[in-house]
Amino acid sequence: MKKCKLISVVLLLLIFSTACGSGNSQQESMSATSANQDEFLQSMATGISARLADSKDDSNMTDEQKAEYFSKLVDYELSEISKYENATFADETFNDLAHEYINACNSQKIATKYYKNTQLYNALWDDARNIRSAIISYLYQNYELPITSEQAAEYNTTGSVSYTVDSDTANFFNAFTDDGEVQLSQGDLSIVGTTRKRNEVFDDTNFEFSYLVKNNSSATLNSIGVNCSILDKDENIVGTTSANVNATIAPNKTATCSGSIILNDYPTAQFIRIDNVNYDGNNNSIVITLPVDSSEISKYMISIS
Repeated sequence: MKKCKLISVVLLLLIFSTACGSGNSQQESMSATSANQDEFLQSMATGISARLADSKDDSNMTDEQKAEYFSKLVDYELSEISKYENATFADETFNDLAHEYINACNSQKIATKYYKNTQLYNALWDDARNIRSAIISYLYQNYELPITSEQAAEYNTTGSVSYTVDSDTANFFNAFTDDGEVQLSQGDLSIVGTTRKRNEVFDDTNFEFSYLVKNNSSATLNSIGVNCSILDKDENIVGTTSANVNATIAPNKTATCSGSIILNDYPTAQFIRIDNVNYDGNNNSIVITLPVDSSEISKYMISIS
């Protein structure tokens, strides 16, 4: 009889301990996956503030210095928000946006590893920048992202912003209104120099080139691009390319716009000719194109051979 009672007590203790263990496991799982929306917004704002506080002119930096600097900028944000990578937020829209934002920062971190490959770097960095800008704008307007109005202006949050979520691919697209965009005229941007260099990369020949562009206007710009045609020996167009820089370009300052093409893709290429220039003067991804003086086009035609 005593033995039966002892067995009953042991069974009760096992059942109680299993129930408690199951409860603790569920609680640990919830704490590992669920997250507080306001805490994420604060972490996000802290990272953005630190990143903007370290903004500086990178036009005179070497490629290695730029890569190190841009990587540090991204780290300001990732150090605050990467801990939420496996978190789940109750608000479905907020959850989607939070994870897309983290992914965009990770993409910019990866981009810094390929800074010398202009095409790859620009694709990774610029796409992620557009996503970041759209999400910052949306969260600032709809979820009270705690950044200042001055910081918000860096991402054009004073204009109207919309985004679309594709449920299958979770791609985000942003649409900005032209809210006080800087208007330049022909001559406000001028070409003042070029460089060129061939690099053998495995079985490909990579032709790197750049244009030194001067900002003759009184406006501070956020990016400059030079659109070009690739010509054969008879100056027939065999392709197009561009050289770009994303940086703060102050009035009367110059910036180096870099580009590259794989010569194997254009076996008859002999020249790169300027078609026009473009700029973003409000950091809102609205790019405005300007014509270039014909004398600059002929003077700064780059010979590939």
